[in-house]
Amino acid sequence: MFRPQIQKTRILAILALLNVVMVYWALNSYERHRTFGFDIKNQAVEVMESAINSLRTAFVQKAINEGKDLESFGDFLIGPENSAIQTTKGARLSKQSSLNPDFAAMVTEMLIELEIDSSNKVAVSYTGSYPGANIAVLSSLEAIQAEAIIIASCGASEFGATNPEMTWIDMEKYLFDEKVISNKSKYASIGGGLDLGTQLGIEGRKICEKSIYSNGLELLNIGDLK
Repeated sequence: MFRPQIQKTRILAILALLNVVMVYWALNSYERHRTFGFDIKNQAVEVMESAINSLRTAFVQKAINEGKDLESFGDFLIGPENSAIQTTKGARLSKQSSLNPDFAAMVTEMLIELEIDSSNKVAVSYTGSYPGANIAVLSSLEAIQAEAIIIASCGASEFGATNPEMTWIDMEKYLFDEKVISNKSKYASIGGGLDLGTQLGIEGRKICEKSIYSNGLELLNIGDLK
């Protein structure tokens, strides 16, 4: 029977060896170069790690989740699926992913692309739904040394900052008092539907109002949206 030359064992062995050599060469023939802003991004990551570990202490003191990580770094910050200040549906995995300190490096990359530096003031609006993303933003601003004007909201979707004993407003103020961050909100709303907590009961709205006032913020509570 006719057998093509390429199917011969000797030829196949040579080709396999050639492939191994080429893969080895490819894996070892590159150079690593730090991208622009590497040091700033690395600093943002360090700030975020410090912020999460600082909050860990607060959670232990308040006996919330015992400050322990179950699956990944910082996931003790993930709140209950349902609570008095829970507003809408939310995905646990997405909340967990944003707690990766590398998220701060990604936000820093965005700010660098926008040419934000210490001479700029940055407008920020965030909610209690993604404490990890909020910490990443604050950490990036810290690394870049930019000043921020921040409006926050207290309510949170499932698995966000849904612990009534430690709302996002409480977390932010704690990090500010511990001098982990130098920016914090000036105004805050209840959040949720119409930004007035329409999905929340009376208890949830009271919890958010108390959190906002006790942390020295001005409540944004506009009853007539028109």
